[in-house]
Amino acid sequence: MRIIGGEFGGRKLTAVPGIKTRPTSARVREAIFSTLLPVIKQSLVLDLFAGTGALGLEALSRGAAKVEFVDFNSAALEIVRRNIQNLGVVEKTKVHKNDSLSFLQNCQEQSYDLIFLDPPYLYSYYEDLLKTIATKGILRKNGIIVVETSSKYELIGVYFNLVLAKTRNYGDTKIWYFEHKGE
Repeated sequence: MRIIGGEFGGRKLTAVPGIKTRPTSARVREAIFSTLLPVIKQSLVLDLFAGTGALGLEALSRGAAKVEFVDFNSAALEIVRRNIQNLGVVEKTKVHKNDSLSFLQNCQEQSYDLIFLDPPYLYSYYEDLLKTIATKGILRKNGIIVVETSSKYELIGVYFNLVLAKTRNYGDTKIWYFEHKGE
C-alpha cells in the first residue's frame, strides 16, 4: 500500500497484519481525493477508524494542516504511529486510542473541516456517528464527511445539518459525501 499523490506520493505505508482491518483501495482513495482536492489545503482532518491511517496520511500528503487519528485497536494504532514516523509528520498529527463514537461524544470544542468515517463493513452504528457529529458541531460549516460502507448498505440523506451531497459505487464499496449545511 502506498500514498497515491501529493508530497508523499509513492511512499510505502505499513499495513495492519491480519484480516480485521480493511484498507481503502488505491482506486477508491484516488477517487475520494480527486473529489476533495478543492477543500484539502490547510484543512483540519479527523480520521475515524483509522486502521493504517492511509486516508489521513493521504490528506496530509495533499496539503491538510493537521490530522487526528482515532482507533480502538492497539495494533492498528501502532501501525498508524509507524506510518506517521516514517513520513516525518509527527508534528502535524495526533493519535487517540478510543472507540470512535465515544471519542465523538466526548469531543470538546473541537471541529474539523473533513472527517473520514471508514468503519468495518459489518459496523451498524453509522447513524449514531453522523447524528453525534451533527448535534455536537464537530464538522465545521461547509465541511465534508466521507463515509465508506459496503455497497449494500443504505444511509438516509439528512442528519440534522448534514446533507448527502453525492454517492459513488466502486465494486463492493460505496462512498457517501455529506456536507454541513446551515447552523
